Amino acid sequence: MDLVAKDPDIDLAILKGPNDVRYSVFRGDRKARVGEPIAVVGFPLSGVLGGDMNLTTGVLSATSGMKDDKRFMQISAPTQPGNSGGPALDEGGRVIGVATSSLIGRNQRIENVNFIVARKTARSYLTRHGVQFKASNKKHKVDTADMADRARGFTVPIECWR
Repeated sequence: MDLVAKDPDIDLAILKGPNDVRYSVFRGDRKARVGEPIAVVGFPLSGVLGGDMNLTTGVLSATSGMKDDKRFMQISAPTQPGNSGGPALDEGGRVIGVATSSLIGRNQRIENVNFIVARKTARSYLTRHGVQFKASNKKHKVDTADMADRARGFTVPIECWR
């Protein structure tokens, strides 16, 4: 894979991979709502938990990130190292964000305060770099197990070595 672009401020990068990769679909312009169900897909703690894809569920907790940063949204779905870069999906299996980070306290355990790059931010980033994507406003629900099966086709583990 080749690095095409990166933006550490929003924790996104664009990688060019093989042409036979399937792609996900972004949610269209329907606004994200606090309380709506979401799922996060990734490969958390792959050295500990194994190499298979993992899907966790939760809700959209806030439509902004830390200090009201609108480039991010807060979710309750548990995320771990290895989820970063994975898709956050709405109940129709469409991308509403990209997993990025969790809030970590110094002397206390903080649970289920996790963040995703908001769909609008991710789509803008792709557009700026000439990457085309599909979006859909269809209002259908997908069974969570079916969502996981679909996500296996467009979610791959990527390890960064420095």
